[in-house]
Amino acid sequence: MNGVLGTYAFILILLNLQFHGPGNLKFLPSGVGMLDMLLGTDLTMTQKDYAQTAQMCGRALITLINDVLDRAKIEAGKLELEAVPFDLRSLMDDVISLFSSKSREKCIEVSYC
Repeated sequence: MNGVLGTYAFILILLNLQFHGPGNLKFLPSGVGMLDMLLGTDLTMTQKDYAQTAQMCGRALITLINDVLDRAKIEAGKLELEAVPFDLRSLMDDVISLFSSKSREKCIEVSYC
């Protein structure tokens, strides 16, 4: 295996092992759901920030896994497209929030209009 295709195949192999092995990823959405419940309780600002970051990262991981699986469906000719409305401004807020601490460390201002 070489280049992008080799890396892509390697990721699919790892995902397959995770779905069928002891680190079964089917519990990931449950963990994100538990973070929703946690965020509904009384937390300090720091705890809330940590829980929100973990929640966003969990959702991003679920999206990444779904994207990789969708790519496999595309290559197999079995992908069905679905139009899904989304809030671009909210999505941009989430992305900026994920990278805010790193951008502050590097004195980089991240914003959008």
